[in-house]
Amino acid sequence: MKMILNLFFNNIIFKSISIYINIMEIIQDKIIQDKIIQDKIIQDKISPKEDESKTYKIMAEYKKATYQCEQWNNSLSNGKHVRYEITTFFRWGTFFVDLNEKEKEELLKKDDIIINDVPGACCDEMWDSCDRYEEIVNKDKYTEEELKEIHKLLFYNDEDPEYYEPDSDDYADIDLLEANHWSMDDTIYGFTCPCVLEETTQE
Repeated sequence: MKMILNLFFNNIIFKSISIYINIMEIIQDKIIQDKIIQDKIIQDKISPKEDESKTYKIMAEYKKATYQCEQWNNSLSNGKHVRYEITTFFRWGTFFVDLNEKEKEELLKKDDIIINDVPGACCDEMWDSCDRYEEIVNKDKYTEEELKEIHKLLFYNDEDPEYYEPDSDDYADIDLLEANHWSMDDTIYGFTCPCVLEETTQE
C-alpha cells in the first residue's frame, strides 16, 4: 500500500513539474515575442521607412547651371507645326520636391536634372538671369520658304512693318510673339549639373 501511495504521489509531482515547465516555456515564448515587437517598434521610429516622403529644397551644385526653357508653339500657313524655345539661365534657383529615400538616392546620382520629371516639384525662386538662348526646334526640317515665314512670325510687327529686318537675329519679344499667335504651352526647368538637397519644411 505504501508503495502504491508513493507511486501515486510521484506521478502527481511529475505531472505538476511537467505542467510548470510547459507554463514557463509559454511565458518565456511570450516574453521573447514581446521583445521582438518592441524592438521593431523602436527600430521603425529610429529608421525612416523607405517609402516615407520628405520635403527637400533642391538647387544646382554649381552657379549659372539653373535654367528655364519656354516652349512657344505656332502653325505655318501650310499647317506645319513649329516650336520656338527660349532658354534662360540663372545664377541660382531653388525648387521644392517630395522624395522618399530611394528617390533621393537616385536623384543625387544624376549628372543633370529636369525638374519637371520629379513628381510634385514646384518652383521656389530663381534670380540673376545671366544668359539667354533662342532656337527653332528641328530647324533643319524646314524649307527655306518655311524658315522665312517662321522668321516673320517671330519678328514682324503689323503695327511697325517698316522696322522689320529679314536677317534680324535679335531676341524675340514676348508681346510680339503673343500678337503673332504664338502660345507658350510649357516651361521646362532644370539643372545642367548635379543637384544639392536640403531637407526643409514648407510653410
